Amino acid sequence: MTASSRGRYRLWRRLDWQAAVNSRPFACNVTLYETVIPHSVTMQTISRAVALLKCFEGGARSLGLSELVQLMGLNKVTVHRLAQSLVAEGLLKKHPGTLRYSISYGLLELGRELLNPRGVIPIAHPILARVAELTEETVMLNLRDGDKAVIVDELVSKHPIHYSIGTGFSADLRLGAAGNAILAAMPDAEIEELLSRPEPRRQSGLEYTSEEMRDLLSTIRSQGFARSVAHRVSGAVGFASAFFGPEGDVMGAVALVHPDNRHPGPERQEAFAQAVIEAAAELTEALCFSEPQSQKDQKETVS
Repeated sequence: MTASSRGRYRLWRRLDWQAAVNSRPFACNVTLYETVIPHSVTMQTISRAVALLKCFEGGARSLGLSELVQLMGLNKVTVHRLAQSLVAEGLLKKHPGTLRYSISYGLLELGRELLNPRGVIPIAHPILARVAELTEETVMLNLRDGDKAVIVDELVSKHPIHYSIGTGFSADLRLGAAGNAILAAMPDAEIEELLSRPEPRRQSGLEYTSEEMRDLLSTIRSQGFARSVAHRVSGAVGFASAFFGPEGDVMGAVALVHPDNRHPGPERQEAFAQAVIEAAAELTEALCFSEPQSQKDQKETVS
């Protein structure tokens, strides 16, 4: 091919490319210049991006590039590209002064509906507030997420010494009063599937056999609440009761937690149990008879 013909060929390619772009939406179906990315490469990139975001679990406020490289075990160029892509998508924030990265509010936007299904938080919050005022202890709203309980709302006690686990924290349903209350309200088949897995570690070091867990869940069902000591947090006593959605499925649990040395008397303990039972029942009723958020939005649009 002569220099002249090569030039005409390159020009033809440019014109053909432009024609293809102008004639149909830009997409991977422009056959002449299609670049096929192997599925395994795509999945690897997604996995690495998720792994990078998980580096901020456990309370890390910001991380430098070298710290991310060390945590991920990848080369600096790869980690930098991943971080820059996540910054561009609004999931990470890069601080100009320090060049350190932190998670962005874009993650909250992604998880807004996940953390507030059926508009449960605005409905539950006043109920939690009344329990917090009555007990003067930290009160939490937990939602079921598969085999985990996730804290989506928390009102922290005003006592100088208190427990605050934090929104977004998740734990195995076999850990803590909230998880146990949810687990007890699940169908037997789902319970058995979870009990077949290895036991999670509790802060107290206590371990349950499958039969002991079945007995515990039976007790929770009969009394309407769960109580735990040092399951998720050392020195913490928790009370929780499950609440249900309009379809009758367990959605989560209302829970409170206090230091184990603050309320040793049985009367106070009974009051805490009754408080979460009543709150869960009130929330269940509110959810079952509340108007779906989608219908509210439609009415506001019409008006």
